Amino acid sequence: MIELRVDQAERLAVQVETADDVEGALWWLWGRVVERAVSTQQDHAALVDLVVALRDRRAAGTVWGRELWSDLPVLGAQLREAWSWARRRDVRTTPGNG
Repeated sequence: MIELRVDQAERLAVQVETADDVEGALWWLWGRVVERAVSTQQDHAALVDLVVALRDRRAAGTVWGRELWSDLPVLGAQLREAWSWARRRDVRTTPGNG
């Protein structure tokens, strides 16, 4: 299991920054953050601290025309995707929706 703590921000950032596919690495990282946020109520403050630590890093390039890290590229798309999946799941499990 990946460690999603503020003290791991440097390691996670370097992992993303040095990846052959930075955009793909961001999708992977933000996906793990969203999964952890959905799966537990206890880690939310720690996840916020991690995201803030990453956001506060010096820019290391761009993704989608947005600065890595200050603009948090891909995070918004990852959150929208998670929200859409949750809504679809809720609709399917609501009585009368088959």
